[in-house]
Amino acid sequence: MIDVSSLTSQLRAVVQAQPKQLKGDVVILRYDGSGPYVSPPIAMARWNALHVRVVPPSGTNISATVRVQGSFGGGAGADLSDPNAVVTNVTTPTTLDVVVGTLWATVRLENVVGTPDPGQAWRIEATPYVAAAQSRQVATVL
Repeated sequence: MIDVSSLTSQLRAVVQAQPKQLKGDVVILRYDGSGPYVSPPIAMARWNALHVRVVPPSGTNISATVRVQGSFGGGAGADLSDPNAVVTNVTTPTTLDVVVGTLWATVRLENVVGTPDPGQAWRIEATPYVAAAQSRQVATVL
């Protein structure tokens, strides 16, 4: 039997202990390479979504695929179920809002092609935030 009163008070304590901040610090990354790139892990423990802005460098035939991945251990990421987590053929500044639902997220640049102008680089801005979405879904089969 579940003690609803006790469960309610425990839940209330957890909710009240949560920070009132809805957005985390912006992580700004710069990549001037020519092959695939994986960002350092971005902490998502207090957030359930990630806003990513990708600005390609100026140059000739610049293009890439941007992929947001999640993980629970901060290591190699896995693809997320959010269909907004992958954008192909990025040639102009692009934004993604992705429901993450894991403890860590990474931003990947794949299929990077083209020749950047001297001194130019890919710019990635990632901001974790609280979205109006359910995260960390858990199903129990009895």
